[in-house]
Amino acid sequence: MNKEFKYSDILISFMFSTVLIFVFLAYCDFVAEPNFDVLLTKAFSRLFSMKIWLAIFLFFVIFFIYRKHFKIINDFIFHYRFAIVFAIFALCVFFEITGSSIGMWCAYLGEADNDVVLGVSRPIRTDEWAVSTPIAISQYYNYSGSFPYFSDTVRAAATDVFLVSGTAVKNPLIFFRPFYWGYLFLPVAKGMAFFWCGRLLALLLVSFEFGMLITNRNKSLSVVMAIMIAYAPAVQWWFYGFAELLIYTQLSVLCLKKYLNENLLVKRICLLAVIVICAGGYVLTFYPPWMIPCVYVLLALILWVLLENYKDCRMRLIDWICIAIAILVFMLSMLYLYQKSKGTIQALMNTVYPGERFETGGGGLNSLFLYITNIWHSVLGEGAVANVCESSYFIDFFPICWLLPIAALNKKEDKDVLSMFLFLVSLFLGVYCVFGFPRTLARFTLLRNAATGRAIVIFGFCNILLLIRSVSINKKYSISLQSSIVIALVFLLIALQACKALNPHYLYKSKKILMSTIAVFFGLYFCLLSFNKNNLFFLWKCGTVILVLFASFLANPIRHGIKSVENISLLRTMKEIHLHEPDAKWMIEGEGIPFNLGLFVGIPTVNSTNIYPNIERWRGFDSERKYEQIYNRYANCIIMHLIDQDELMTFSLPGTDFFACNLNMDAARQLDVSYIMTRGDLTPFVYNGDVTFITMTNGCAFYKVNASKK
Repeated sequence: MNKEFKYSDILISFMFSTVLIFVFLAYCDFVAEPNFDVLLTKAFSRLFSMKIWLAIFLFFVIFFIYRKHFKIINDFIFHYRFAIVFAIFALCVFFEITGSSIGMWCAYLGEADNDVVLGVSRPIRTDEWAVSTPIAISQYYNYSGSFPYFSDTVRAAATDVFLVSGTAVKNPLIFFRPFYWGYLFLPVAKGMAFFWCGRLLALLLVSFEFGMLITNRNKSLSVVMAIMIAYAPAVQWWFYGFAELLIYTQLSVLCLKKYLNENLLVKRICLLAVIVICAGGYVLTFYPPWMIPCVYVLLALILWVLLENYKDCRMRLIDWICIAIAILVFMLSMLYLYQKSKGTIQALMNTVYPGERFETGGGGLNSLFLYITNIWHSVLGEGAVANVCESSYFIDFFPICWLLPIAALNKKEDKDVLSMFLFLVSLFLGVYCVFGFPRTLARFTLLRNAATGRAIVIFGFCNILLLIRSVSINKKYSISLQSSIVIALVFLLIALQACKALNPHYLYKSKKILMSTIAVFFGLYFCLLSFNKNNLFFLWKCGTVILVLFASFLANPIRHGIKSVENISLLRTMKEIHLHEPDAKWMIEGEGIPFNLGLFVGIPTVNSTNIYPNIERWRGFDSERKYEQIYNRYANCIIMHLIDQDELMTFSLPGTDFFACNLNMDAARQLDVSYIMTRGDLTPFVYNGDVTFITMTNGCAFYKVNASKK
């Protein structure tokens, strides 16, 4: 009997290892090659590789050991989880692991990117690789000093890069942005790794701990919740800023719960300090379309914790004094932030885009089901509506996440307070997203700052908390298997019809995609509705983890360092010229030129991304304010052409966050430009004595601007 058991263990371990490695490799290939036939050819060819069989053997050994000693191993991992996460974090920083799509610069400039370990760089992530990352790196090389609050590099003018761009600065306010600390004491690539891996690992760990809180310490369900949150499509495709919001929301509630049950003064002070960091970090995410809806989730969680724990909390005079000091520190910090960035805030409030928004919601009924399309985002690289980022949500299994708590609340005598609070918040956000609010109510609730698409993201986050809470406390409630099949089928048909109404071609472009979506979600719906049956619920937990990881594990590439970008020939040439005159201002001319490239080496670039408008600069060429609606916005600025002196300077708006202009040479001198990089031909200006040719690299010419002719 023992031998048969051992042989079966060996067989199961080997089969599981082979299938897992094979599927993972197929997935990696599928991300780069979304063609099913090509995928199969690539995947099967991998089976003849010695490296693959070594990987299978290694995983077989690991899985076999785990299967034989899973309780001991699980207890060890749980007991030392903080040390394990820290060790993983340290290794990731040492090996410079990030999820940046910075390799798109190599693709754009026709050079090789040799730093990607898995996945592909994503062109759609321009806010990251083309804007935020260059600005973050520019802080190392700012000519007037590293890591300034007001950069001389971005826009080639004093620019507040702390509030808007969220970069590392040498200022006490960086205390509220712990994931940026690595930039201040580590080299560039390791600072990026600190930033990227720190947020992902923190989100996983904090979400797990929060899951332990709301599931009454159900470890397996907490792991599922952590992955559902950290690897949600909405999180991975909007990773720059959104991850922090979720970390601070959950961590602040965890600390509050711990504070109310802690009597040791030193520990209470430490918990208050973390809460203050969370509060400040929440504010500094500085994106109201997510912050405002998420506040309602946060308030519901705080109210639940207070109601559940206030009776056991012993407050002394010294505790109230510490709380008052913490509040004072937070308020003074925010006042200091306001005084420091007052001009920036006013400039942003008065822009055409993003400007002061007034949303009333509504029109989002079909989008509540759009999560079923999200499983194909990494593979196809496109979303069902708009782009892949705008189409990404939490996979929250709506409306089952509503059905289970409603049914349980109707039957249970003792109502679960947290389930009720979360359901009310979810209903509140759902009504806003589907029907919209009157203008007065939208203003009063502050949801006028949140577009429907952004509110649905937070709606999904709330639904995951509601779902996990419901299945963890309602084990006695049951739905018959026949009812589960019918309900799962009905909900699936509704979801498919909703997605078809938004885009009739996305799921239906391929029978394989459609049938896979139907099979996966019908199975998961059915298993979730049967959560009181252990075997089926186990399948749901495993299936959900696999599904979420399939959807978003490679939404961002896994990258080792940034050597390929640093070795771009064009960038090396720019750096050589820049070192001779570090404070000289540059202009990038031409539609196809990457206007933020110079930021990587600290070049002050007048037409780098205007993260908020430099109104006085552009009004100098628009005395009648004819084009102010065009340049008064957050925008990437393109100098289309240098034109002759007698030609009319014009501005145009090719996109919401792009504006283009044609400037003459006097305008360039007025901007105090010393160097011009272009793919165009400035020979007429050379003959005219306006510029001097320096060199040519990779199809781009470099010119020195001459002093104005007498």
